[in-house]
Amino acid sequence: RAAAAELARVLEEIRAHPGFARFLQPRPVAELLPAAAKGPVVLLNVTELRSDALILTPDGIEVLPLEGIDPTAVAGQTKAFLEALEGVTHPSQEVREVSEEILASVLGWLGERITGPVLDHLGHTTTPPPGSSWPRVWWCPSGALTLLPLHAAGHHRAEPSGASGSVIDRVISSTTPTLRALLRAHQRPPLPPEQQKMLVVAMPHTPHQSDLPGAGWEATTLGALYPGKATVLGLPGTDPATHDTVLAALPGHPLVHFACHGHSDLANPSASHLLLNDHQTRPLTVLDLIAAHLPAAELAFLSACTTART
Repeated sequence: RAAAAELARVLEEIRAHPGFARFLQPRPVAELLPAAAKGPVVLLNVTELRSDALILTPDGIEVLPLEGIDPTAVAGQTKAFLEALEGVTHPSQEVREVSEEILASVLGWLGERITGPVLDHLGHTTTPPPGSSWPRVWWCPSGALTLLPLHAAGHHRAEPSGASGSVIDRVISSTTPTLRALLRAHQRPPLPPEQQKMLVVAMPHTPHQSDLPGAGWEATTLGALYPGKATVLGLPGTDPATHDTVLAALPGHPLVHFACHGHSDLANPSASHLLLNDHQTRPLTVLDLIAAHLPAAELAFLSACTTART
């Protein structure tokens, strides 16, 4: 009790200083609502007590209970999904077919229990008619749900009524890790065309990995699409693609295209990395990118291995 009282006293003292009035306090809801200016944001909260979709719109927050959803159920579906991802490239056709059935089952479960109820609540029940604008939804999952492809959820078959169970047939999906990240993205003005420079990191040959012949073709194509604006690393006649050369080039290129191998580390997500020339000694990790100061970053396209995993 004494420690709690001391903490409260110190916090009160800190908040008395100019600019620190909300130190260690959550942001007011009114400051978060602008995140939904271009479409609703759906925060998915799964707990043992109850699970809900918190639907953020410019007018406020709606709470939609998610029936039959708890951490154990989500963990089971996530485990099945990750194991099936490994099986779809198995040499055995039988294993591949079983894995594809499991993937379809997981996507169906996601659609029935999570994305379907949310989109029904928002009124997005059918495919928009030709020529009309598509609605946009931002998903903000938490826990094990971050490992499942919400944008691909649902049963991928047409219904006689015209209704669709799949997310991809109803809305344009985006994902945000936090509301604050989405707010920053909305508030930043778009870059003028002359500043839209692209970094292309192409690894057709990677030490101790299989070759990726398409990586060179991708780099050549992007160079033609962005004449004079594309910097290429990793191809003959260009600088090598290494941990240091890529991190040094990123601040000056708001657009980046990676064509390389990648590794998703589920046990230590921050250690997930892209495989460059020096990947054995200095892999380009998620932690490296978090630490980099990239205020102009606009788009990163990952043409890499394991991108079916978060």
